[in-house]
Amino acid sequence: MTPYFEAHDETGQFLNGLTKDQVTIRENDASLAPDDLKQVEPGVQVILAYNLNPTFANRTQGVSRFDAFQAALLDWVSAHPPGANDDLSLVSNIGLQTIRLRGTDDWGQALASFQPDLARQQSSLLSLSEAFDLATDPNPSALMKRFLLYITPLPQAGSLDALNNLTTRAGQLGVSVYVWLLAPANAPQTSAELVAPLQSMADQTGGRLFIYSGSETLPDLEEAVAPLRQIYQAQWTSRITEGGDQNVSVQVQQGSRTLLSNPHSFSLDVQPPNPIFLSPPQSLELGWTDPSREVEARIAPASAKIQALIEFGDGHPRALQATRLYADGELVAENLQEPFDSFDWPLSAYQASGSVVLQLEAIDQLGLSKKSIQLPVQLNVASKPNLAFFELLSRDQWLIAGACAVALLVLLVVLRRRRRAPAIDRVQKRRLDRDPLTQPVPIRSEPARKQASQKGSPSGPPALLRRLPDNEDLT
Repeated sequence: MTPYFEAHDETGQFLNGLTKDQVTIRENDASLAPDDLKQVEPGVQVILAYNLNPTFANRTQGVSRFDAFQAALLDWVSAHPPGANDDLSLVSNIGLQTIRLRGTDDWGQALASFQPDLARQQSSLLSLSEAFDLATDPNPSALMKRFLLYITPLPQAGSLDALNNLTTRAGQLGVSVYVWLLAPANAPQTSAELVAPLQSMADQTGGRLFIYSGSETLPDLEEAVAPLRQIYQAQWTSRITEGGDQNVSVQVQQGSRTLLSNPHSFSLDVQPPNPIFLSPPQSLELGWTDPSREVEARIAPASAKIQALIEFGDGHPRALQATRLYADGELVAENLQEPFDSFDWPLSAYQASGSVVLQLEAIDQLGLSKKSIQLPVQLNVASKPNLAFFELLSRDQWLIAGACAVALLVLLVVLRRRRRAPAIDRVQKRRLDRDPLTQPVPIRSEPARKQASQKGSPSGPPALLRRLPDNEDLT
């Protein structure tokens, strides 16, 4: 929550420079520390209303009453330049002179250029009435306050009832009225019935009455305007979780001084955040990515964007803790930080057509939560593609497969040759057995001839070999 409050001492002066450590927010039965505290200047609407008559030309030590008032106003503007949000209006018996001159403009020039013909002025309530008309105009900020300085002689007896009515109007408009009364110093005693309505107006609107006879020092206007320029802006995290009547007050601890505001009662409607689907899909068409040897086909798209709108039916937007997306009752996406109104719904698990029921949930900083209506979404999933056989193997895999095939072929050849080798040996053996050139030859020996009788005679010729028939015995 973000309320605004003022802090004044016993004399009505604004307390400047408060820190959040000095402030406590009392919310129902809870005492809370503010999260932030700022002193801001929303500005003030200053209205100067002159009710002139010839007595303003009277002089003291060569200075007319009117010039004395003007000098005090010019000194105030010079010593305390208006803020950027302040504005000035000047009203006299003859009508509006300056209307809502901004703080960045030259207020001094506007005041100095006002030089009425005092001898021809006639006292009336016209300037005061028009000043209140100006106060009815909307201010740039609702926090901007209104200050009216009414410079006037004693009112006429016939205008007292009208003056009392204007006092009531001032209270309704929230205008602080300060009165600089041009009158003898003893006027409260000698003309009490004429002074009383002006005193009542000042008292009822939070202003003051100052009587100027020509010899007094006029008040510093800044003492009246400065408290109206300032205001405190507090911010705290409310603990209210139920609607109904509530109470809040502000306590200020400044040294040994404790200031406590009156409780402010208000009715508060508290409802959980309401999540709503924003332009949801009725159906989704899902396909597949192209498969490869390295990557299997996957659902495409891999996710779908779901948008949501978070409403606060109680009219009090606040921070969220989390938002969630459910599919068929299972949590599929959750946001724990901004953005809370967008979800990525993963779709990779849906590989067959069917209907899925979606639902949203929102949880605020108070812990209040609410779920949305259920939303059915039809998923149409295409058939999953298969990779062709010749695309299954890579180049290296094909080389390995080829090498394995060659090795297998060589092995088969070797094994086949080994099986044929014994048969070849048997055939060759049969051929050798039948070949005459390879048959064994039997040899028969003859009796040795007698050696020559003579010593040293050479031996006879070698014995002759004769082939015998196969069936003849060597013996």
